[in-house]
Amino acid sequence: MSGISIPQLDPTIRDAMITTYELGHKLLWIDALCILQDDEDFKARELSRMGDIYRCASFTIVASAAKEVSEGFLAKRASTMEKTIPADKKSQLVFKMEANSHYSSSADPAPFPVIFRPGPKEMDRQEPWYRRAWTLQEALFSRRQLQYRNSQTTWICYCTEQKAQQYDGWVDARWHCDPGYSDADILEEVTELLWNRLKPAHISTIHDCWYRLITAYCDREMTHQTDRLPAISAIARKFAFISGDEYHYGLWKSDLATGLGWKVKNGPRPSRAGRVAAGSRPAPSWSWASVSCGITWLSLDPRKKSKDFDVLGCYINLSLPRGPSSKVQATDIHIRGLIVSISPIPKLYAESQGVMSEDGLIYIHPDYTDDDRLWTDSGSKAELLVLSTKTELVNGIVLVEKGTGRYVRVGTFETVQYAERRVVVGWSTEKEYLAQVRRFFGGKENIREIVLV
Repeated sequence: MSGISIPQLDPTIRDAMITTYELGHKLLWIDALCILQDDEDFKARELSRMGDIYRCASFTIVASAAKEVSEGFLAKRASTMEKTIPADKKSQLVFKMEANSHYSSSADPAPFPVIFRPGPKEMDRQEPWYRRAWTLQEALFSRRQLQYRNSQTTWICYCTEQKAQQYDGWVDARWHCDPGYSDADILEEVTELLWNRLKPAHISTIHDCWYRLITAYCDREMTHQTDRLPAISAIARKFAFISGDEYHYGLWKSDLATGLGWKVKNGPRPSRAGRVAAGSRPAPSWSWASVSCGITWLSLDPRKKSKDFDVLGCYINLSLPRGPSSKVQATDIHIRGLIVSISPIPKLYAESQGVMSEDGLIYIHPDYTDDDRLWTDSGSKAELLVLSTKTELVNGIVLVEKGTGRYVRVGTFETVQYAERRVVVGWSTEKEYLAQVRRFFGGKENIREIVLV
């Protein structure tokens, strides 16, 4: 009889086995051991089941205190009391002061004890679990979580009508039980949605949750760019079930006017030269998964969708059965929209490149700062596709022709300073506004059909 020698296992795995045994359970699922890493098809199928694995488990052990699998998480740690900050930097942790209490009817100051303690961000600032992309599904689908932090242990249960939480130590963990404190609100909302506590949810609410979740997700760390979609596939599958919408490479068919309008955040951007050299194409150009950096959205207001934008068809060629975790070989979106050509852009390295038109100012935001397809000497033909209107700002995506009628996305654009220009002056109806926007972009004859790839 063969097996794995326990001493040969990494400390984190051994600690998980100890925890499971001490809590009276006999079975433990470990991704590193249960998912064959050298079989890509098997790996893809198992990764697509991660949501069910977390959801059906009795509880999930979250070893956030371990930076590496070699560290373990059951070692002796400093208590929350030892991490508190004395008032005068001396050894006392508790002292008394006189002040008026909000809860006292007396106007006279009364002494009461004061305890200084670290805030939740200081407690877990160094824990990489909060920054990893793969842990997002773990946090959202686990119905019970036993989490070992640097300074305390917390317990969360979603199996009751109201979420149950417990923690040890002096620091209240209720305000930081979600991975990534800046993401806490959206993660809490998505958790309620996934566990059917926001029913019935309107389709616009579901889409809004998705877009804000993707913004938080793209700020997390990912070792392999090709995992950008698989790492969120279980969440996408659940969203597809709840919404009844078609999922296409990180976006939703019924709301592509919003979904296509993702925008690379200001700051360091990925290198297109490096991406092309590596032969990496994890997603089509129109998907946010095609870039390896943080993203946001041009507009999340469904009322601002351009009246001229329409999806005529989505053509997806799959190498695995259809679903949010499927591998895609060909990705074409056939659309109709208001499209206008722009002059070549001088070779600049700024994050925002402005192009002055006759009637206003158009700012180009490239997806890659080193993208030579936008420069004057590239020979490429750049076009603007309008996605969002009904505001002083009109925005959309920048395209470059790859073949007859076939275009790839290279960035986003926004028009500004319309308030003093005729495009928004004097219109009183939606029809008049639409006519002026069309006129600004060259007229109704610029409404064309193209294919995004």
